[in-house]
Amino acid sequence: MEFEELRANKVYEKTEGGKGVEDPVITEQASAEIEQQTGEKKLIARKPLKILIVEDDFVTRHLEASLLSEFGICEIVVDGKEAVSSFESRMIENDPYNLIILDIMVPFMDGHEVLNRAVKEDN
Repeated sequence: MEFEELRANKVYEKTEGGKGVEDPVITEQASAEIEQQTGEKKLIARKPLKILIVEDDFVTRHLEASLLSEFGICEIVVDGKEAVSSFESRMIENDPYNLIILDIMVPFMDGHEVLNRAVKEDN
């Protein structure tokens, strides 16, 4: 395999025509092969997390998003109904959230009920 570093210190597998594969996930095996070929140790890149923030307080939800955005893509909803809807949509698309930050006291449906519905949907 041939690898090249394209951007943001992420390593992509080289394909025919010299274009990199658009998947920044590098396995430990690929990282070891890169080290063997180049003599350089590369960090293993990970796909960004899909994060759902359920928070009705403006300041808190934006603080959480700013802290977590370096780990992935943050989606923000402000009430329990929106949370369940977002969670169910992701499950139907077979693209679930990796992390859900859930306030217990949100409008329309409290965090406990949201969590119960999420667990039922996940099973």
